[in-house]
Amino acid sequence: MNTVPGLSRRGGHTCGVCGPVPGISQEIEKRHARLGCRLGWVSLILAVLFVLGGIFRAEMTPEVLNLEDVRMGFGILGVVSAMGVHLLLFVAEGLRGRDAPKAVWALLLFWIGFIVFGLW
Repeated sequence: MNTVPGLSRRGGHTCGVCGPVPGISQEIEKRHARLGCRLGWVSLILAVLFVLGGIFRAEMTPEVLNLEDVRMGFGILGVVSAMGVHLLLFVAEGLRGRDAPKAVWALLLFWIGFIVFGLW
């Protein structure tokens, strides 16, 4: 039986031993799975933005790329994307209790963009 002990009173008395409440852990698992799915989507969107930033950077002229503000902007994009995609991947997998397919695709897109566009 899927129960959490100690959350309900037996017999409705105010004093006495607390008994199990069925179904609470299933509800929590469902909530975690939904949150993990959402985090997987966020991770995928962040990876797509990273790839779009790489495409945008590849189309810029060398004169614009040599500007300090432009380099700093792309550096911040790369660092935030790297940390965000990886963190969201691991959190989504942990919450769902299994592989999070969208987060795995996000990680794959991130590393392809990282290598192809040289955003390191």
